[in-house]
Amino acid sequence: VFMAASLIAIMAASLLGNIMVCCIIYRRRRLRTRTNAFIVNLAVADLGVVTLCMPISLMTCLFHHWVLGDIICQLNGFFNIVFTQCSLLSLIAIGVKKYYAIVWPLRRLMTTRRTVGLLCWTWFQPVVIAAVPFTGITKFVFKAAHCIVRICPSPGSTQCGVAFPQTLPQTIYGVFVSICGYFVPLSVMAYAYFKIFHSSFRSARRVSMTSVTSSNSVLSHKRVAVTVMILIMVFLVCWSPFFIYAIVLTVNHDLSTNQHLLNLGKASYWMAFLCSAANPYIYGARNPKIRKEF
Repeated sequence: VFMAASLIAIMAASLLGNIMVCCIIYRRRRLRTRTNAFIVNLAVADLGVVTLCMPISLMTCLFHHWVLGDIICQLNGFFNIVFTQCSLLSLIAIGVKKYYAIVWPLRRLMTTRRTVGLLCWTWFQPVVIAAVPFTGITKFVFKAAHCIVRICPSPGSTQCGVAFPQTLPQTIYGVFVSICGYFVPLSVMAYAYFKIFHSSFRSARRVSMTSVTSSNSVLSHKRVAVTVMILIMVFLVCWSPFFIYAIVLTVNHDLSTNQHLLNLGKASYWMAFLCSAANPYIYGARNPKIRKEF
């Protein structure tokens, strides 16, 4: 009951926050910038998580087993990868956009064409990765331990996901998904945000005695630096448990009956969902223009 109640709260916060971000940017023409296009893209991906993924977990919590049939299971596994991966890639895209804007401010590198291309990439890659199980290499299943006729008093999963690997291609696919979904986003964000942070505070030292305009620019860059630091910390806290859980079971699925790992599995889904709820409020609180509209 506690898990179901907490998930309902996360769903409500995520739905409200992401819809508000989309509506605010749509209603205010001055907010329709390239940077905010990535923020809207992130909000749309998070809305996909809250509308098509979280309700499945809620039903599993309430019924303690899978009740929706195999077709919905396949769609659930597909949408899980698409929306969560798109959300993570959107965070990368935001980092890349801010990296070019702050570290290379005099170079017009992020053109409209490149912005559109980057936005398309955040959806194309997840769709391709999520479609692999439909080729027959692996499949989406409801992974749960301690089940009797699919009734699971303590399921380690609340969603359908890629089956435990039994062959080398399945193991390679599982490792590939983990690399694309966690290690690559973390590495790119860490590099981009470190350069942003370093550039912002180096500029602060240079213009400490210059005009008010320059000082305001530095303050803006500092705000961005702090924002991206918050984002990377939220990413680590929210997504690390899920990928630790996924990697451990990919390497040794015999541990799927371990009670501690089952508990980590359940908690990891909630932490990943929490990231979708936190994103709009982080941007809303840290962006003065969006905060004013909030």
